[in-house]
Amino acid sequence: MTKLQRLILANRNRKRLAAFERIYTRQVYKVLKAVMDHYAAMLREHGVEYTRNHLDHLLTIEGLQTIIESLYKTVGLYYIKFTNKQLVVKSEKGFGKDLIWIKKILDYLRLRILVKVIRPIAETTIKRILEIMSEGEEKGWGIDKMAFKMESDTLTVARARLITRTEMIQAQWKATQIAREESIWETTGEWVSAHDDRVRDSHLEVDGEVKKEGETFRVARYRGKVLVGYDNMSGPGDPDASIENLANCRCALAVRLARDANGKLIRKSKIYVALPGTFTREREPITI
Repeated sequence: MTKLQRLILANRNRKRLAAFERIYTRQVYKVLKAVMDHYAAMLREHGVEYTRNHLDHLLTIEGLQTIIESLYKTVGLYYIKFTNKQLVVKSEKGFGKDLIWIKKILDYLRLRILVKVIRPIAETTIKRILEIMSEGEEKGWGIDKMAFKMESDTLTVARARLITRTEMIQAQWKATQIAREESIWETTGEWVSAHDDRVRDSHLEVDGEVKKEGETFRVARYRGKVLVGYDNMSGPGDPDASIENLANCRCALAVRLARDANGKLIRKSKIYVALPGTFTREREPITI
């Protein structure tokens, strides 16, 4: 892609992610705020020790799983279709496969949602509640002040936004993988950063790099300005990457059909074909 093409794609991707973010950040915030309000009310009624001893009830957060599943369906389906548009050959005919794609997205999510999503969010919420109560005890706050601090905690908004952005990029990554795996043609992927002043240095460094299917990008890991290592990533949102390369990422992967030295498309030797309830062609299993 030319630099202009990357800029156009980056701009389109930023706008789309921002639209999804507005929808789901509000929903995630509402759930997190309800949790903080619940424990603020408990604190007022029963005191610090009682509240501290009942935080283990926060192993799950009611309503959060439904929101995350909706996010994955919406974002995932959009990016599967977006990627497929780049991989369609004129002679091919498209067929509606929305339900199959949604099932694949949700199957992936359900393998990770408790351990990788819900539980870490619950643990961070518990930690924040404990921090507020400990700060209150150290500074001699009354119960009402501690409870008010929980109810008005500005970090709740920031956490809702971070959770939404992180799960969006994960859904985007998986959707792109599904589209590439289903293509009968070999593909390439080009890393496209968000092209604004918020892009982290490590993602600017790989902007414009092109990799064949199965190859990875070597993406630096920085803490501040200090290089601490590298992640080998199949694209933006790769779940095996470190948090330094995942949190708040808004990059995209531009997927294209690969061609040989003569400019001809390269057909895969084997493909995975998922039909409702049947497997009718030779296939390689998808590893998730």
